[in-house]
Amino acid sequence: MGAFLKNKRISPDLILSSPAKRALQTAKILAKELEYPPEEIQTNERIYLADTDTLVNIIQNVPDESQRLMLIGHNPGLTHLANYLADARIANIPTTGIVEIYFDVNHWQHISAMSGKLASFDFPKKLF
Repeated sequence: MGAFLKNKRISPDLILSSPAKRALQTAKILAKELEYPPEEIQTNERIYLADTDTLVNIIQNVPDESQRLMLIGHNPGLTHLANYLADARIANIPTTGIVEIYFDVNHWQHISAMSGKLASFDFPKKLF
């Protein structure tokens, strides 16, 4: 999935990850593939098993200098978040699934329900 993102020219300004072992391992693999310094990955314990409100709050507190955010966490929270932000109607984001959402806002604090537009939803079984 890292190579897939690289081919799409995805380059996050900030990678936020759950500190859970598998999530952080995934974050480091993706960071390496995307030429993002792994030591700059930020972990946030609140991402682990977070509900939608918690994840939205985390996003709303991202510094505005970071225009492209990659959030790595867990289900069901991430699936609910995608549906909340983009009215995506995704039943489940599988392991290493990637949801790309665009927002037409100037500040992360303006992120709210259906403020985003689903750009893509990809996962290994769909692509490979």
